[in-house]
Amino acid sequence: EGALVITGAAVPALEADDTYQLWLIDDSGATSVGVFRPDETGAVSARFGNIDPTGFVLGVTQEPPGGSSQPTLPVLASA
Repeated sequence: EGALVITGAAVPALEADDTYQLWLIDDSGATSVGVFRPDETGAVSARFGNIDPTGFVLGVTQEPPGGSSQPTLPVLASA
């Protein structure tokens, strides 16, 4: 369907309004896919439409409310 789906369990809770942000990363930089937060049990299930991750590394960072224009290091997880 042209979508990117991420799922996870036991994802650490975040401070107040902080969020996790998913990035597509390659040699030219990083492009935001979107933001997500785990539920109260640490579960994550997020769908991002019209995303083709081919040729990119996926990275997750912790960001302030609403996300950031560039990743805040460190990258917490990558695939």
